[in-house]
Amino acid sequence: MAFFEEVRADSAPAATSGSQISITNPGAQANSLLASLPPELVLHVGQYLTPRDFTRLALTCSYLYACVNTKSAGFWQRQARQFLPLSTVIDEIETQEAFVEHYQATFGGLSSDEESLFIQVCLGNTKKFEEIISNSTIDNNILVNKNDKNRNSLLHYASALGRVQIINYLVKEGAKIHLLNGFELMPIQLAVSRGQIGAMLSLLERGINVYAADRMRGNTLLHVAAEYGQTEIVSYLLDREVNIEAKNWSGDTPLHRAALNKNTELVNLLLDRGAQVDTTNYDGNTPLHLAVCSNDTNVVSALLSKDADVSATNNSGCTPLHTAATHGHAEIVVTLLNKGADINALNNSGCTPLQTAATHGHTKIVATFLSKGADINATDNSGCTPLHTGAKYGHTEIVVTLLNKGADINATDRSGLTPLYYSVQNNQDETAELLLDRGANIKLIDEGRHTLLHRAATVGSTKIISLLLDKGADVNEIDENGLTALFMALSEGRSEAVSMLLDNGATIDVPDDYKIAQLITAAECGHDRAVTLVLSKGTDINGVIESGKCALHQAVSNNHIETVRLLLDRGANINAPDDWGYTSLSIAVEKGHKEVTSLLLDGGGDVETVNAFSQNLLHTASAKGHTEIVSLLLSKGANVYTADRYDLTPLHAAVKNNHSEEVSLLLNSGAIVDAADIEELTPLHYAVVDGSVRVVSLLLNSGANVDAADKNKLTPLYWAVKNNRSEVVSLLLDSGANANVTCQSVRPLLHVAFDSGHTEVALLLLNKGADIEATNPWGYTPLQQAVRNGDRDLVSSLLDLGADIKAEGKVGKTPIQLAKENRDPYMVQLLEVYAAKFNEKNTSRPRGPGFC
Repeated sequence: MAFFEEVRADSAPAATSGSQISITNPGAQANSLLASLPPELVLHVGQYLTPRDFTRLALTCSYLYACVNTKSAGFWQRQARQFLPLSTVIDEIETQEAFVEHYQATFGGLSSDEESLFIQVCLGNTKKFEEIISNSTIDNNILVNKNDKNRNSLLHYASALGRVQIINYLVKEGAKIHLLNGFELMPIQLAVSRGQIGAMLSLLERGINVYAADRMRGNTLLHVAAEYGQTEIVSYLLDREVNIEAKNWSGDTPLHRAALNKNTELVNLLLDRGAQVDTTNYDGNTPLHLAVCSNDTNVVSALLSKDADVSATNNSGCTPLHTAATHGHAEIVVTLLNKGADINALNNSGCTPLQTAATHGHTKIVATFLSKGADINATDNSGCTPLHTGAKYGHTEIVVTLLNKGADINATDRSGLTPLYYSVQNNQDETAELLLDRGANIKLIDEGRHTLLHRAATVGSTKIISLLLDKGADVNEIDENGLTALFMALSEGRSEAVSMLLDNGATIDVPDDYKIAQLITAAECGHDRAVTLVLSKGTDINGVIESGKCALHQAVSNNHIETVRLLLDRGANINAPDDWGYTSLSIAVEKGHKEVTSLLLDGGGDVETVNAFSQNLLHTASAKGHTEIVSLLLSKGANVYTADRYDLTPLHAAVKNNHSEEVSLLLNSGAIVDAADIEELTPLHYAVVDGSVRVVSLLLNSGANVDAADKNKLTPLYWAVKNNRSEVVSLLLDSGANANVTCQSVRPLLHVAFDSGHTEVALLLLNKGADIEATNPWGYTPLQQAVRNGDRDLVSSLLDLGADIKAEGKVGKTPIQLAKENRDPYMVQLLEVYAAKFNEKNTSRPRGPGFC
């Protein structure tokens, strides 16, 4: 989108208060917009821009346009200045949130003068721009090189907008013409991309190299102009005899960029001026490859008219015909074939264009290739035919087309696998059904002696299982390890497939080495029928796999309560731990399975079970926020005082995870409110960091020590201040916390607040008696430290709060002296303004008897 939509008007508008704003001979769109504005709008924004300029701006941003009838004049008064810089964004911003976010991200932190400079560049107001710089007390060399947060300088903006007079002025005043923005682009590259030929010429005249390339992609000016369709600039650069074959970091020439961006006019221009039609980039792609990829028939035709090589191969061995087949560009396929493209060309994977089209599901192109004589049974490097590929990806329509044209339905690849095998393995049931109906061989066995039924069971396709069984597949046929399809279904947790196989006579017999694994997988998917059958074969009910997990663990983990009950009835060890010390009860508690937890507790589960971290069940439930389970465990006598290896109690766990209901339950059950962990952190320390007002209130109401110090002598108030928890700070202060306590580095809390930028918290501390002149370990007051940090907003806030502008602290220097040492003219100016106000206030006070 252009920076501004052009709104043509012969003259600036005349406006009077109380009447509609109008302009002379406006465009229809502009007239409609202006007629809907509140009459007083011009009074609010007139100092920043004319109504005509406002119209141009509004038409650039649909959000601004939408606000016209819905926002008050006061809204415009507050927002007018903020909207202006945003007229320079390239991509249209559609929402208020995006609009404000872009403004804050791009121009936040600039002074009003600096912001005004960007505004005047956007508006093209050279006179006002020069006035601001001339009247500024800042060194011109600094001012003219000012950046926004994206490192776009004033010269970048002026170049992108074509503000030639401003460009000339900036360069004269010392603006750096080679300055890079956040995308490592110079101003001239923005000018070229936006077609600002005047700006480009101005910069070239001032020493920019016409061969300059950007650092990010290595694009020369000719690349940029070709990519963005700037025909006039391309012609100019070619007249300057720039290198038409220059390559960027990807090896693209300007012709590649023009072809990829569908610009037929520029493609023809570059070709007429001698660009090599078959030049390749570092991927081996010619301009024809890229034009085909972009699906632009006009560019393709232009290249072919200059004898572009239709058989050129890139680094993957793909011809333009492969590329067209990949992307489904049917019209271009026909064009290339008519120009003699090899229909059976092989890429590096041995794929023909037909196989490529079949892979990507382009039925129309497959039909075109077949009608033009493509080899229907051509194989790739793995021995797959187009039918294999179509079946693998479930392109049923393509499979039908290939079969109707005589494709071998039982063709095998290098591994002996047929198209039917691929469709089954990839769970393409519709395609598999079609192949079975067409007579595909179901007796296929792969290298591991897996049948099609094994594969169908693995993916859990009940439809394919049913089809195979109907066609006579043996439900109990075994693979090389003696495993049936039923074992495969169990191993993958395919419960419906397990039921179907059992219903069709599948047996549970497996080699001894697999019995435990079969039991565990049956329990994991909650298939009680299979569990019963496996146990009937003498399988160890407490047998474990590598991680120490047994059948009961897995049934509990997946909340299969009936399976849990079945295993317990059959004698499963309820307190058996896995390799991490987790019992079935531990798992149930962690997962939040209340009914299973209750069942296990009633069945003899140990309520004081601890894991490898010495955490008991109450720790786990409290940390996870499982309120009902916490209540259940407490009712079963769980120890509320148990501490883990880090001396964390269940109360710590609940507080750390902001679970207020659990905190309340534990406190009511006698939990120690000031229990300290190995770092001497109490639950209150953890609560203030998270900032939960409810949890903090619960702890304070239960008598928590508000000034408890951790190992580093830091109180809860310190952590609340540090983490900007204003509501919590207020609670702590109201509960008697010391506002003047110092932290480990002997920094007063007020310094902690200000250094972290937490002004609201600082105000709370001041209201509770914090010393605004307190010094940090280096002898600086908050005001002096803010001056040293160059934080003008904070300095203003401190002065407004009553900080002494003349105080020298322990360093013996006033804030103004520190600002001068920092060579910060903005800060000096700010402090001098406040000092003048301070002096004026004091000198204007009456003197004489009764006055001090």
